[in-house]
Amino acid sequence: MVKISIHGKPHISFQGPVLKRIRRHAFIFYPSISEDKRFNVVLNGVKDDYKFKVYEGQVYNQHVKDKESKYGAYLFPKQEYNIEIEESYFEKAVGGGINVNRLIFKNGKLNEEGLYVLFSIIKDLCVITGASISVNSEGNLVSVNGAKDVNGNLRGSTKARNYLQSILKSSKTIYISNDDSKNTQGGGIGHVNINADQIDGNIQAVKNGGIQELTFGFGMSFLHETLHTATGTLAIKPSATTAIVDPPNTNPNATGPTVDKINEFRIELGLPVRLHYFWQQTSVSSSEKMKWKIGKKTKSITKIQMSLTDQSSRRESIKKLINLINVFGYEL
Repeated sequence: MVKISIHGKPHISFQGPVLKRIRRHAFIFYPSISEDKRFNVVLNGVKDDYKFKVYEGQVYNQHVKDKESKYGAYLFPKQEYNIEIEESYFEKAVGGGINVNRLIFKNGKLNEEGLYVLFSIIKDLCVITGASISVNSEGNLVSVNGAKDVNGNLRGSTKARNYLQSILKSSKTIYISNDDSKNTQGGGIGHVNINADQIDGNIQAVKNGGIQELTFGFGMSFLHETLHTATGTLAIKPSATTAIVDPPNTNPNATGPTVDKINEFRIELGLPVRLHYFWQQTSVSSSEKMKWKIGKKTKSITKIQMSLTDQSSRRESIKKLINLINVFGYEL
């Protein structure tokens, strides 16, 4: 179903072959708005600029081929339209890097939980890498060098910054999503799911143990999961034929190559080092523990869920932002 509104007011909706595959995972909508001019099409919350030939007439749910227009057109009355396409119809081909569209929108609406994940990841990555990170009009993360210290050196972890830059420059794309019913995980060419409840719990666990949130928060978790994707693995080892994996559960005391790599970032940042991959129990009824090395000392933290009150508080700024957008409107 395609929803069409005029000047922000709902006008008409219809079903039809509104999308054409122009390359893998790339689709284009066929509207017709203003003669020989460019206008913005909002595709799953991402604004793209395309040129269309004008048509006057009634609304039709059939495709009109047009040799003069690059992508074809639909017949619409000659008016200003705001076109929106529901999420299920569209996956943007972004040409490599890290794409966050799935965090921004869900079912055609702003995604509160996804935006919380996105803001948390960006905030952490800015500190971890020392870079200034933002989202461009295509929904991709972009990075430029951030502030320097008193000695003229970039802040953050050099290894983390180089790794992130290699992903951002990749010809392959990592898509970040948020589904709290699934584990935080990465895989395939470039798919990473962040379970916000799970990461909130990890944050609470390290904070209870007197360890900085950044050590085991959204940024480090995201970087960890990207290493399990083909895109992340190839950024570390271009000759790799299989993705980097965590150790098997038959070796519960192992860190594994993924944790080892993230520990390199932690060391450069002066953060505690994770001593094993798995949460551990001494019995089925005991609490799950994880050991961290802080200097020459070892600190054990206990797995816990963050309270609903604390979770709500952490999302308060996102809720206020969405409320403001809903009241005053927005243009993406």
